Amino acid sequence: MTGKVDYQKVHVLGENEVIDSSKPMLIMESQTEDEISLIDLYLVLEKHKKLMAMIIAAIFLLGLFYAISKPRVFNHSVSIQIGKMYTGDAQNNSLQPIEPVKMVLSKINEIYIPVVINEYTAENPDKSVPEIKARIPKNSDIIIVEAKASEKELLAQTLIQSVVNRVIENHRPHMNVMKSQFATELNNAQIKLMELESPTDLQVKLKQLEVNLLENNIKKKELTDPQLIKVKKQQYLTKAQSYENKLLQLQDKSRYMTTELKRLDQLDVLLEKQILGLSEDVNQALKNRTASADNIDNPSMAMTALLLNNQLQNDRRQMNELQERLYIKQKNLREKLTNDIRANDRAIEYNKTLIKDLQNSLAKLDIDTKNNLLKLNLTIAEKQAAIDKFKLTHQLQINRQQQIVKNISLKLNNLEATQALSEPLKSVNPVGTSKKLIVMVSLFLGIFIAVFVAFGREFLLKVQEKQLKPEFR
Repeated sequence: MTGKVDYQKVHVLGENEVIDSSKPMLIMESQTEDEISLIDLYLVLEKHKKLMAMIIAAIFLLGLFYAISKPRVFNHSVSIQIGKMYTGDAQNNSLQPIEPVKMVLSKINEIYIPVVINEYTAENPDKSVPEIKARIPKNSDIIIVEAKASEKELLAQTLIQSVVNRVIENHRPHMNVMKSQFATELNNAQIKLMELESPTDLQVKLKQLEVNLLENNIKKKELTDPQLIKVKKQQYLTKAQSYENKLLQLQDKSRYMTTELKRLDQLDVLLEKQILGLSEDVNQALKNRTASADNIDNPSMAMTALLLNNQLQNDRRQMNELQERLYIKQKNLREKLTNDIRANDRAIEYNKTLIKDLQNSLAKLDIDTKNNLLKLNLTIAEKQAAIDKFKLTHQLQINRQQQIVKNISLKLNNLEATQALSEPLKSVNPVGTSKKLIVMVSLFLGIFIAVFVAFGREFLLKVQEKQLKPEFR
């Protein structure tokens, strides 16, 4: 080493000595033996190069042996696609996973994997089981179940498949219920579509509307047919003529009853004269009977008196009959004729009203025909519009129902059951630390340990050398 100090030429002060300032004193800077340079490091490595070579070779060979003997480990995995089902019915719904993906992941890690492993270890207690785990890739709804195992080991794939089967079996009832519900809705929708498309039902419903339209068209034809219009006018004219004839009859009857009433007056005068004449005859007969009563002893006078008495009785009876006729029967006939005249006058006025109404009806027949024709045209247009609307609405219902059937069928086909996207697959390349990396690491580790051992041994040698040198003051 450079810069060594000659310790024999240096005076070391004792504990009781005092420094003499009159004497010159040499002050030296001392350098420690622990100071290291690059040359010293190289010399140390050169000194122990054989040991280092042995260590490096030994560790390298151990690493190479481990890398060669280490079996290749592959990643066995399968991807599970969680099925999707609709949260509502087929008409108003949204497609959602059967079960939240994170919940399925928790079930796989916490339940299905331990159960599968426990079942296998219970049947094969002496065999080791690969570690199985599940994960969800970032921004994905797919669950990956994976395990690391050797290339020829099929146990990992079998266990993974068992886990997948448990997930699928757990979700199958939910999917079956949803499919059954959609199948029922599809069947009902198809039945309704068949009813809408049935020509019999359509004809029955359409027939009633067409019958109403036909009835209105017939009425329109009747209103516009010239022959029918002529017949209707002729009916009015005939009826009016009938009323006029009846009016003439009533007027004739009225004149006849008026004449009869006048005759009753004349008959009254005649009856009064007859009564008056009979009254005078009765009075004269009474006088004659009184005169004949004085000569009752004479047989001829007695016969005369008897005849006079009979004549008197006949006159009185006749006079009574005339009085009864004059004062009772004639009054009854007069009252009856008066009432008949009044009833006839009312009938005349009623017939005049009927004739006037018929004349008015005949006058407004054309106007009523035009108005009725306008109303019928409006009704026919409404009926035709109703038929067109019914046909259009019926077709729209059919189209809408066809779309409903199509949507339900599409959604039924779009139901996604939980499934494995593939069979359990082995990764193309091995996973874990590669053999090249193991060899390289063992090489660098051997170099590091060799250098460490070389410097460690050099340090120990110097410590021993220092302990062997005598101490001085």
